[in-house]
Amino acid sequence: MSITNEFVMVIKKEILYAVGDFQGAIFEFQKYLQAFTRHYKFKLRSEVENDHNYKQIIPYVIIHHNDRILSYQRGKLATEKRLKGNYSIGIGGHVNPEDQNLFETSIYQAMHREVDEEVLVKSDYKERPVALINDDSNDVGKVHIGVVYLFSLNEPNVKKKEKSINQIEFLSADSLANRISYYENWSKICIQNISTILTIPI
Repeated sequence: MSITNEFVMVIKKEILYAVGDFQGAIFEFQKYLQAFTRHYKFKLRSEVENDHNYKQIIPYVIIHHNDRILSYQRGKLATEKRLKGNYSIGIGGHVNPEDQNLFETSIYQAMHREVDEEVLVKSDYKERPVALINDDSNDVGKVHIGVVYLFSLNEPNVKKKEKSINQIEFLSADSLANRISYYENWSKICIQNISTILTIPI
């Protein structure tokens, strides 16, 4: 979908900061999710891409098997052109009005839709929300906030579906740390906190 006519879930930045300003990753985040649920809006993506009054809410899924984490490179067809060419350990995207239903939150529905669109997970897994990410150090981060989910796979069997996903592979935490300069900022934050993320109980 073109960003010209795509509606995306947003939260006013003043509401976010009224709950509590933070930068980086936090692991006690339920009060933020409650604020998102009470105060979110859907606005045209083209109107909020550069509007620092709003944060677009992004589910961001880390997929791992034991101590190895899925990594990929964003290709030239990536929707967010400002991240093109960067490496990432997060699968995700925007929350749209179509992600709502009577039984699940929009963020949860969008998380599963984005994973299903971008990769084929050929393994049983357990899932859980583990963190929030906020990073105002760059133009992309200033207008997005990430809800991080963790998929713990029984088997390391994931295939790409989107053409914008390249060089997909499972890497150790040490390998990610050694290559951290190649990764987008949200992934850098997750890599720096990966030992905590991987050990959060279900």
